[in-house]
Amino acid sequence: MSTEDENYQIDKRESADRKVPKNPIYMDLNRFIRGLVTPAPAPLKQPAIQRWLDEEVHFGHTFLWFPIALIAGAYFNFTRQNDIPIAALILPFSILLTIRVCINGLSVRSKYIVSLGMAFIVGAIAVNFEHRGEFIILDQSVTINVEGLVIAKEIGVNDMPRYKIEVVDTSNPRIFRSPTVIQLVARSSHKVFEVGEPIKGRARLSPPSGPVFPGGYDFSSAALQKNIGAYGFFYGKPEREVLSAPPKLDLRTKFLVSVNWVRSEIAYRIRQQLDGDAAGIASALIVSDRRAISKSAVESLRASGLAHVLAISGLHMVLASGTFFFALRLILSLFPTLVQSFPVKKIAAFGAIIAASSYLTISGAPISAQRAWIMLVIVLLAVLMERPAITLRNVAIAAIVITVISPSAVMTPGFQMSFSAAAALVAIYTGWANFSAAYERSRGGIYDGFIFLVRFFIGLAATAIIAGLATGIFAVQHFYQFAGYGVLGNVLAMPIVTLLVMPLALLSVLLMPFGLETWPLMAMGWSIEIVIMIAEWVASLGSNIAIGKPSPIASFLASVGFVVFICFRSKLRFTGLALIGFSALGLLMVNPKIPDMLISEDGKLVGIRKSNTNQLSINRSRPSKFILDQWLDAYKFQIGKPIQLSNKQKAKELLSEEAVEFWPKFDGLSNQTAFAEFKCVSSQFCYFENSEVKIATITDQRYLRIACDRANIVILSTRLKDENSTCDKNVMVLDQNSLRRTGSLALYRNLDKTSQSTLDWNIVSAINNSVRPWTSHRYYDWRSRSYKMPNGEIVKYHGLTNFKANAPELNTKTNDSGE
Repeated sequence: MSTEDENYQIDKRESADRKVPKNPIYMDLNRFIRGLVTPAPAPLKQPAIQRWLDEEVHFGHTFLWFPIALIAGAYFNFTRQNDIPIAALILPFSILLTIRVCINGLSVRSKYIVSLGMAFIVGAIAVNFEHRGEFIILDQSVTINVEGLVIAKEIGVNDMPRYKIEVVDTSNPRIFRSPTVIQLVARSSHKVFEVGEPIKGRARLSPPSGPVFPGGYDFSSAALQKNIGAYGFFYGKPEREVLSAPPKLDLRTKFLVSVNWVRSEIAYRIRQQLDGDAAGIASALIVSDRRAISKSAVESLRASGLAHVLAISGLHMVLASGTFFFALRLILSLFPTLVQSFPVKKIAAFGAIIAASSYLTISGAPISAQRAWIMLVIVLLAVLMERPAITLRNVAIAAIVITVISPSAVMTPGFQMSFSAAAALVAIYTGWANFSAAYERSRGGIYDGFIFLVRFFIGLAATAIIAGLATGIFAVQHFYQFAGYGVLGNVLAMPIVTLLVMPLALLSVLLMPFGLETWPLMAMGWSIEIVIMIAEWVASLGSNIAIGKPSPIASFLASVGFVVFICFRSKLRFTGLALIGFSALGLLMVNPKIPDMLISEDGKLVGIRKSNTNQLSINRSRPSKFILDQWLDAYKFQIGKPIQLSNKQKAKELLSEEAVEFWPKFDGLSNQTAFAEFKCVSSQFCYFENSEVKIATITDQRYLRIACDRANIVILSTRLKDENSTCDKNVMVLDQNSLRRTGSLALYRNLDKTSQSTLDWNIVSAINNSVRPWTSHRYYDWRSRSYKMPNGEIVKYHGLTNFKANAPELNTKTNDSGE
């Protein structure tokens, strides 16, 4: 053996004999000392951004950007005015696929960019494929006889049932373009129908409303995702009758009917033992039925940061399946023979997968529950295969699956808030686990128990802070408010939810087949009452912070910043914090553009903002609370209600006058008031005037001439029967038909002009001539059975399949009468 080999062996043995502690502090100090005595290598001639990007590839986080690209593609297609033709998407996808497969010599970075482009296009294509089937939204309100099959039911606060009905037939009048599924409330006292029973009655049906202001939440789109074509209520008691033609249900619908029967039976068992908000919240936690929760309880939970408890998500799924996992593992471990012969942990993991799948089924599978189930199944499969369980890749896989199957979900608050919370918690948890593992020391006894409790409550507080900040970005975008004391509410209430409410919920469901659920449900109800008390106390502190509607730029910067911060591991992640900081700065310093006038899509509620103030004058003494509350949340208005100028008899006499006699008498009455509010002769005629605009709102076409004589904007809440009977060309007339096509309107003053012409207003429409599956019903005319498209084209509806903007076989052009 040579001298060099001997020295090598000696050095090797000495290195093996030295037991270097795996202490991060020691390792950092060791590297620091070696850096002092060892010459540093020559710096690489590489830009910083290049090094950071290489680090991202090394960390393996590049996969996380594929679901981001999918979501971006779905969002891009979903927000277009019209469907993007499949051919226009397949062509660029084919080009990118050819480049990716056939061109040699592409760098790794180029291949990755091409793959992201393909993922973007796949997300856009998925939107087109999601709504290819038959789906019809009712075109306008109608009173009809309806008969169908109850496929789901929910019981409300006042024990009023709400039925989801598969429509079999309509009559008196018969609807040619009838929705397949409707949802009706039965107000009259009656024996509640069970899921699967036939139902018949006289009902008032209305289409789902669009956004209550441009840029607001689109309820028609949400109805499309739930496959509900109309909402309404029964007149009187619905009847039980044998259907004239029972519907032919496919296997999927039959399965859903069976599942909904089980869900309604569980909700019934809960109501038998509990009442009030305790019963409503218990139903929400087990079968995702929230209708029995009072509005005051919902507001308290939202203001205290506990509203997430009502949405079945990762918390509920983990608590239910986790409790089942540990309980099953504990029971099996009591038998030494089983422990020695079988992998007990893996058996418990498999049982937890079955429990989670059952919970997903009876919960109705909302988006948040789907995300949680996919992630949980991946974690439990990792346990079965003895692989690392909780990683951001699991979140990414769940996002890919849901986006491909249901791309419209990316537009919902549930999807955005659920995934943002999950991604933030997993990212922080992974970093914390790596850090704490290096310093963890066990001393045994009481000390370890104390440390466990401390970590438990610190973990709750940290979870509340992280999830609150992550979801707060999207909560402000959708709900325009933020729970200031959310951390306090979660620290006080979540131990009760974690240790009592959810384990008792699981035990109750497991005992229901044996009729032994009474005591677990009662204990669950007591626990829920404590949670409600905590929520009410925290809400009483005034913790709900009203933010108002953020600007699109601030929302975009915050969203991109969050994604960058979560998906990057190198110093590039700090650019995400910078973007979030700029977004927050924009919220504080930049005043959002506030409409000067708002008009609801039915024309019944109109608001005009006084110049340079947040005071909004409205034309209704008893406005729609549903619409007005959203206006107030978004723009933080102070409301000025109209002034009633006369009694009913005086109003009737005044409105019977001609315009020449009406206005002097009206001015005589209105001059007695000094407030710049709407002045109403009755609910049928209101008038507002200032130096910039003159507005008349009427409910009957008979008063159109009076309104047109002075106003330059006339809003009619009914259909203009005689379209030739209109005002001067300088007067803008909006009736029920025109508003049905445009949706709600926001008008902004044009400061470059000073006259009172309607041309001085920039008008923004909520629908903006969009032709999509959830807006096409607005252009349908039942008299001619055709669609009058925004571009003037007439498209005949044949009744064979749902209207599609890109279906040339339906494009039968006719004249304006539809003949």
